[in-house]
Amino acid sequence: MNEFSDYMPARLVRGVRWYVEYYQTDPMTKERRRFREYHQLNRIDDLKERYRKGIAIVHHLNAALLPYGHPFTDTSHMPMHISLIDGVTLALSVKQRSDRSKTVSSYNSIVQHFISHIKKNKMEELPLRKFGSREASEYMDVLTLKKKIKPRTFNNYKQVLTAIWNELIQRGYVSFNPFAKISRLSAPDKDRRMMEVHEAQIILDYCLENDKIMALSILLLYYCFVRPGEQRQMRVHHIDLTAGTVTIPGTIAKNKKTEMVTIPKALIPVLQMIGIDQWYAHDFIFGKQLKSHPDTMCGVNALAERHKKILTHLHKSGKLRSIKGISLYSWKDTGAMLMIRQGVDAYEVMRQMRHSDLSVTQKYLKSLHSINAAVRDMPITLCLPSDRQNKIQTSVDPQDSNLPPTL
Repeated sequence: MNEFSDYMPARLVRGVRWYVEYYQTDPMTKERRRFREYHQLNRIDDLKERYRKGIAIVHHLNAALLPYGHPFTDTSHMPMHISLIDGVTLALSVKQRSDRSKTVSSYNSIVQHFISHIKKNKMEELPLRKFGSREASEYMDVLTLKKKIKPRTFNNYKQVLTAIWNELIQRGYVSFNPFAKISRLSAPDKDRRMMEVHEAQIILDYCLENDKIMALSILLLYYCFVRPGEQRQMRVHHIDLTAGTVTIPGTIAKNKKTEMVTIPKALIPVLQMIGIDQWYAHDFIFGKQLKSHPDTMCGVNALAERHKKILTHLHKSGKLRSIKGISLYSWKDTGAMLMIRQGVDAYEVMRQMRHSDLSVTQKYLKSLHSINAAVRDMPITLCLPSDRQNKIQTSVDPQDSNLPPTL
């Protein structure tokens, strides 16, 4: 790591004495130092409460541990003229401290590819401020002409690199963003569809009989809209069958807010049958090898890959005619539309989906290509009278291609 991002995130150390440990670079000496903070953790007798407070301190510190940040608040010694590679690495380290793990992984992959481009073209020592719109366009051309990436991936690269430069603008290293004016490419819609009820029932029945952990994931998506990325970080105590609620902590939620959603009453016996109320409260629900585990959550793609294998099996065995467009997220889409069609108020759907505004929910439902209710219920003025229509149907060969349409 270079001198501009040479710090390590905070972590909770649980030993004879509990404390939070982190490393930070001294802006004066450029040496990395180790720090410990106790915050009176050891005065809390309840270990669960002590752990909760410790984790809260860790998250608070990691938001402040920017290069030369906490505990060094004097930023007057921060270098203002840095190289391109140092600037990009600095901005990446900032994003790694402030975003979700999935976002961090995406940022890291894209920025590392960009850094490889910098090195390949021997631009390591190029001053950050010398990298302009022409250089940015040349890099994006490399992606489309040589790497031949798809439009959606191109747009992801543009979005990430734009965000990287925005971090540098905020810190006064540069005054403009060379990626901001690059046009996005037109990308096709994602190949994802809602399921028919009979399709969903076939998959769920199979999972309840053969793969209960996958059935649990499906039910959390379908009825409670808990995203796969949130599910893999959930612990057993986040599901309260007595209260009929699921709590999604802000530390794992997409919107970074701690919120609670409702479990339908009819679903609780199914969750009891799966046996979640018998598991250890502080285990990860979807842990290592997709089993409850005290320390290790499942892999990022573990749930989606297991779901795909089940779909493939059901398709090959002839139980599902087509699985094209069905993904794990199809359960969320199908569940949301089902709630609306069953008459659940849109505001209540918004609350269950944890959207910040009703317009977000409406936009989401619109993206699912739902039936246009206004068109469906409009009066038909050009339809033949029923008695005349009956005469035509009895006197005309039904195979006649000139038969007028019955609307």
